[in-house]
Amino acid sequence: MKYVWMVIRLLLPVAAIVLLCLYMAGKGGESKMLLMGGLLCSTAGLWLNVWFQRKGRKNK
Repeated sequence: MKYVWMVIRLLLPVAAIVLLCLYMAGKGGESKMLLMGGLLCSTAGLWLNVWFQRKGRKNK
């Protein structure tokens, strides 16, 4: 399960970058959805990283 969380934590920022680049390039039908998806992925990635860092420090 540890590796699943690690992959999710790595893929969320990558997905955010891709979605935000697509939004800026103007590709895709719903540009507002690309922006919202990119912002949601970046926020979720940040919160997961903060949560796991705090969890790791608490265990030490």
